[in-house]
Order: sequence, then C-alpha cells, then structure tokens
Amino acid sequence: MKAGLVAVAGRPNVGKSTLVNALCGEKVAITSKVPNTTRRRLFGVANGPGFQLALVDLPGFQRPWDPLTERMFRYVDRFLDDGLSKLGLFEYYERWRGERPFTLQEAFVRVPLEQAALQALERSVLPAEVLEQLAEIAFVLGPEGKRLPSPADALVERWSQASERAKRIDFDNLRRALSGASSHGERLFIAYEYLAEPFLAEDYRTADGKQSVPVFITDYPAEVSPLARRKDKNPALVERFELFVHGIERCNAFSELNDPDDQAARFRAQVELKQKGVEETMDYDADYVLALEHGMPPAAGFGLGIDRMAMMLTGQPSIRDVIAFPLLRPEGAK
Repeated sequence: MKAGLVAVAGRPNVGKSTLVNALCGEKVAITSKVPNTTRRRLFGVANGPGFQLALVDLPGFQRPWDPLTERMFRYVDRFLDDGLSKLGLFEYYERWRGERPFTLQEAFVRVPLEQAALQALERSVLPAEVLEQLAEIAFVLGPEGKRLPSPADALVERWSQASERAKRIDFDNLRRALSGASSHGERLFIAYEYLAEPFLAEDYRTADGKQSVPVFITDYPAEVSPLARRKDKNPALVERFELFVHGIERCNAFSELNDPDDQAARFRAQVELKQKGVEETMDYDADYVLALEHGMPPAAGFGLGIDRMAMMLTGQPSIRDVIAFPLLRPEGAK
C-alpha cells in the first residue's frame, strides 16, 4: 500500500520522529522546514486532551501494511504486559495470555480470499468445483421472493452431508445470498463468507493446535470493494486485507482508489445493485468523484475499532461489554 500523508497519534511528550520511525521502519526526522533526504515535512499538528495528532508528509512512502499491523498488535500486547508488571499485576495478564484461545506471538497467516475458500472446501470434503457452480446453485426465487424448486436442490443436499463440517455450513443462506449476486467476484466473496470465514479460528492453529493464529485475508474481488484500488497485476482484485483474530474481524485496510473514471463506474454498479434490492451497497457520490477529478495522491485507509481491540485483549465476547456507555443494554440492567 502506498501513502503520501501519514497520521500519527501519541502523547504530547513522545517525539513524533520516534513514532514515525516505528511506523516506517527507517530513520525519519520530522521538521516544518523544507524536507531533504533525511527530513520530512510536518504537515500539521492537532492538540487534544492528553494527546497530539501529527500529519506527516512522506512522499514516496510505500510499505505493505499487514506487517505493520502485525507489529502493532504485538506492541499493544507487550505494552499491557509491561504496564501491568509495573503495577504488580503481571501474573494476571500472563495467566490470561496463557488461557486465551488465540496467540499473538506466532507469525500471522496471510491467505488470499479464493485460496481460503478452496482450503475450506477441502476441509469440508467438498470438491473445488463448488466455486464453479455457484451461479447454478443459487436459489430460484418467485415474484414475491419465495423460493422455488431447483434442479440444484439434490446436489446441495448431497454436499451438506459430505462431512460433519459440511453439515455445519449454512447452505440455505449461502444460496439465498447467491441469488442476489450478478458477477463472479460477488459470488466468490459470498462463498468465502459462508464456507471459510466461520471456520477461520479452527482452520489456522498453532503447531500444537491449542490456540488459533491471526489471519490476514487478502486479494478481495473488486466488485465488493468499491473504494479500493485495483491490483496492477490482476485488476479483478484489489489491494485490500482484513485481519481476523480468533474468527472475528478486527480491522479492514486498503489502498484508496484515486482513478475518477473507475470510481464513477463502481458507484454506478453499486446503484444498480441497490435497485435490485441488495442492502450493503453505496450511493453515487458525485462530490467524491469531482474531488478525484481534481487529483488525489496515492493514499491508504486503515480501519481498526478500538472497541474490537479491547474485546480481544480482555477476552470479552460482546462489543457491548467494552463500550463505556452502551446503548443496547436491557432496561433495568444495573
């Protein structure tokens, strides 16, 4: 992924050069003066209660973001370990680290989306040809959205009995979702969602099998990533990854699409899908396309919910248990 501007947050007393060095893996001095070979421009600083946000111009900066993400997760884990040790609470976090169902100490796994689906089929004792028959097994729906009999019903029934794991696959909702897909990329993503994603925590384990290993899913189809840049070597895919820790998505990142013509075409495709009743779609954003026509430098987006990070590090199964002011607790709950 490529980026021209990098935002770095930290405490006011922490040097911004130190933070950027940790991010870039190279010595980068920050200055507001004209940058040279060893200095970069400090584009701006925002001050908040107890923190500073620095926007740093790093022209030509290009790094794969998945190793940085892996490094960040380990850093946060180590930070908690060190902080609790100073408070005399080391044994509590050490015990939790040993008991938690995942590990952050081993190398994270990287799996292209289609490969994850194929491996999931193999583990379910299902043929790889399933991915070639996705259009054929989609539900046939009547005028009111009611399911109609299909020649594929018998085939899918045989698949669902192929193994104990195959019996756990939600083939009905898989087929219903496929009925709304109109391209190979959409169908492939739906297949991954039902065949592979629910089983990531059991498919990718440590050598002794006791803990799950974090998984980066990469190479998403362009049809399901309307804001992401296409890969140069395979335009059918985009430069995007999602990180799953013990089967739960923790972050989503991609290189930003900055081609106005491509972006306009993808917005139009999203509108067409919405008109067909597909729910998770975007509207046409004319202002955004206009901004791209004026020019946008290479950029990358990274989304990590602090609440999901807190869930992971505290072993909480529900996001409501880590939100300071949850809005969805039952009435009368203390």
